[in-house]
Amino acid sequence: MGGVSRLWLTVVASLVVLSGIFLAPNLFGDNLPGWWSKAFPARGIRLGLDLRGGVFIQLGVETDRSVGRRLDAVATSIKEEFDDPDASIRELEIRDLTLIVETENAEDLVKAQRVVERRFEELTSEADGNTLRVFAQHQGMAQIREDSIEQVRQVIENRVLDFGLVEPSITKLGEN
Repeated sequence: MGGVSRLWLTVVASLVVLSGIFLAPNLFGDNLPGWWSKAFPARGIRLGLDLRGGVFIQLGVETDRSVGRRLDAVATSIKEEFDDPDASIRELEIRDLTLIVETENAEDLVKAQRVVERRFEELTSEADGNTLRVFAQHQGMAQIREDSIEQVRQVIENRVLDFGLVEPSITKLGEN
């Protein structure tokens, strides 16, 4: 029984000494003696990911969905603006990447149009009677797509940085 506990004690003591040798560069940095690098590892344990050769991943963004989400945001803003019980909206729906707003009177239509012009510059609104159509023309559509691609790129970069990569390179390739 005494032989087994001595064996375990020797194993544990050896592991502690080896751990100290490998951790010394992390703990003491450049303060180690010159002979240290000849006998033991001079470089400390690297923290974070250390990928050699890199990784290439190509992702696509469904930019048409971002236009739909932007129109959803417009609809929400209009609903918030019309919390007033006196103001009424007959219809508020999205069809074929166009938001259609039908109001009871011209005053409410103007109010809805102001919300769009004030908060969503990239969108175009057209009034016809008591109906307001909100949509993105070519330039507005391009801006919404660029914004959504940049937002996705930023999210991916932040998530990659969370893994501890030192120099990630996240770039846009192509249209989406």
